[in-house]
Amino acid sequence: LFELCKLADIPGVRLPSLVRPIRPWTDIRAIRDLYKLFRRLRPDVVHLNSSKAGVVGSIAGWLARVPTIIYTAHGFVFNEPLPGWQKSFYRIAERYTSPFKSRIICVSEADRQTGLRQRIASEKKLITIHNGIPPVTPLLTREQARVALGLPLDLQIVGTVANFYPTKGLEYLIDAARLVLNQHKNVAFTIIGEGALRRVLEKKIQRLNVQDRVALFSQTSGEISLDYQAASLLKAFDVFVLPSVKEGLPYTIIEAMAAGVPVIASDVGGIPELIRHQVNGLLTPPALPAPLSNAILTLLGNSELRATFAKRSRERFEHELRIEHMMQQTLRVYRGEL
Repeated sequence: LFELCKLADIPGVRLPSLVRPIRPWTDIRAIRDLYKLFRRLRPDVVHLNSSKAGVVGSIAGWLARVPTIIYTAHGFVFNEPLPGWQKSFYRIAERYTSPFKSRIICVSEADRQTGLRQRIASEKKLITIHNGIPPVTPLLTREQARVALGLPLDLQIVGTVANFYPTKGLEYLIDAARLVLNQHKNVAFTIIGEGALRRVLEKKIQRLNVQDRVALFSQTSGEISLDYQAASLLKAFDVFVLPSVKEGLPYTIIEAMAAGVPVIASDVGGIPELIRHQVNGLLTPPALPAPLSNAILTLLGNSELRATFAKRSRERFEHELRIEHMMQQTLRVYRGEL
């Protein structure tokens, strides 16, 4: 991010006190550091992203009398699989810092409804703006992407791009892969990502004895060339699967839609706002390998349905999910028009 800022001639400031975990004394220092920064810069708008920044940044912004404080909730953190005390802490923190925020942008209507149910803020303060992305470039062809990943050209490939975190439900995809492989031999599974659960997932793949058809790829391990972003490799997949147990509005599904790859995903969070069941993809219940495997087998066995879903998703991306749409709406929020 700081390298991109430098290229765009945007000043960047690193604050070591602003960390992801809950650390009370460090968080107090973060409020102090942000307050000093805001008093020096005198911004017209402060835009906060992530729950931690939303809490400490809104307190600092209010103390510094910043005129407009915008917070984007990329899926409320209290919906994640956390200990009960952490869920309660984040819920209370979101609720009691809400008065310091001018508007709260939710990346899905599902998140907005969650915010209303949990009394995070008033209906007027919460607004939905879907994530948007530019067209995926470069987008490799099917053959180019498979060569880059070292995948065979003669197999059907089911793939995903997801961090190796519990919320992504990758263990259920591996379970579903075994069920699919019991019925369909001409298929392989590719999981692209990074994260702390890598060793856990590797052990599960070995325990189920599917290591010859289920592979993990990451750039940090050297399995993917640093010349490519994961999104540029999406056409290597015949089917894209996201088996999450919790989501806001996932960029990876939007990228798959933009690339024209048919999608199967969990019916959670804002995913149904992207993928309409039996219209431009298939939705399955979270954390259940059997329905997921059935959906995968359905799409693998129906090339016409795959093509229909891919075409409809690509059209939906062009009309509703390009970055220009998100930018225009966000700018209107900055101006107080939304």
